[in-house]
Amino acid sequence: MKSKRDNYLEKLRYAAPKEPNVVAWHVNFSDELLFVAYGSSLLAQDELQAAEHPALGSLREYLISKDMAAVTEEDGNPTPVTITGVQRRCVIDTQPNPGAGCPNGLYGNAFAQATEEQVRAVTKSLSPPTISNILAIAAPSGGYGTYSRQQMLNILITAYTGFLAAKAESSRIMQGASKTVINTGFWGCGAFGGNRRLMTILQCLAGELAGVEILFWSTNETGVKLATDARHWYEQIREDNLTVQCVLDRLVEEKFQWGVSDGN
Repeated sequence: MKSKRDNYLEKLRYAAPKEPNVVAWHVNFSDELLFVAYGSSLLAQDELQAAEHPALGSLREYLISKDMAAVTEEDGNPTPVTITGVQRRCVIDTQPNPGAGCPNGLYGNAFAQATEEQVRAVTKSLSPPTISNILAIAAPSGGYGTYSRQQMLNILITAYTGFLAAKAESSRIMQGASKTVINTGFWGCGAFGGNRRLMTILQCLAGELAGVEILFWSTNETGVKLATDARHWYEQIREDNLTVQCVLDRLVEEKFQWGVSDGN
């Protein structure tokens, strides 16, 4: 687990793993409409990634201009989108930064209130740009109360489908790729009110099934601890060599609850 704030400079290595023959991916916590809010006044995870990688917004516009589906989900089924070799042109620090006139940061709706000078103050140009591989998968939404088994299964299928697609693309773009690394976090746990512990566990399971390595990120130490504890819980139950169905049974027994939107 890593803290984005404590390891902020590591963001400059967004998609450049140190190990040879390793392909790194970064999850885009998508809406079912690919990069739909890239030009809006919002700056949540999806929009932040598009702002730092301007070509992602261009990709959406191109697909629409050609009457092609710019979606990450069709008929209720996941259709993950993989984008390789996209330039990351800048780094935007959305964390609280009183010195730059942003005591509350720029994340989410706070971006709409920021001045151009404030945005510039927390933006670092990357020259030359770094190169990223992006995996866009629709974040689960619309839930309330206790998670059902079907909801958990749908989330697992979405994550597994995306991770497996990234692994397949890794082999295509790098002959002899020895490992696929998925950089992710609390997918669907902001505006959509997902349960952070459950979403961490299900991504761990999906990563194991797909044969990829999962690297979690959080914006603070509280999130790092939560994700670490969730991962340990998953590792402990996996010691029993349970089937996927049995793991889901154990998760149902936990009675995980949907949260509420953070407003972003």
